[in-house]
Amino acid sequence: MGALLVFAAAAGLGGCTPAKPPVAALRSIGGETVLILADCPNFTATRVSTYPINTTSSSSWRISQETEEPIGEITLFQVPSGWRLDEQTLGTFQPGQEYSVRVSDNAAGPTPVHFTLEKLAALGPDEVLTSRGEAVTLSQFHEKANRAC
Repeated sequence: MGALLVFAAAAGLGGCTPAKPPVAALRSIGGETVLILADCPNFTATRVSTYPINTTSSSSWRISQETEEPIGEITLFQVPSGWRLDEQTLGTFQPGQEYSVRVSDNAAGPTPVHFTLEKLAALGPDEVLTSRGEAVTLSQFHEKANRAC
């Protein structure tokens, strides 16, 4: 019986994969939607895309970089220096529509953050919306990311 419990526990642990560190969050600054990226040594954003979800629209905004230079924040619909615009069929966000921002690096799968303009407007002045849909302070986001990275 004891060996069976040890085997069952080991099998359960073997199937677990560590949770992705919280590398991306969103906030609104002066009416602009800003993507906040954690300073993780194991993650450097190389692709960012945003698009409406739960709709038939196929519009999106996508940017990428090849140099793998770390960046702390990106104002959506503005291409940072050293990045290139890959697609711009989406140029504004509409009230009531849900969107997804996906951040990828060259090694890991994308990290999505789902949002509406209303969710961003409800954030406090020092809060961000995380990939888990939680509102946390900017310092809490960075602290959690630092521990997870």
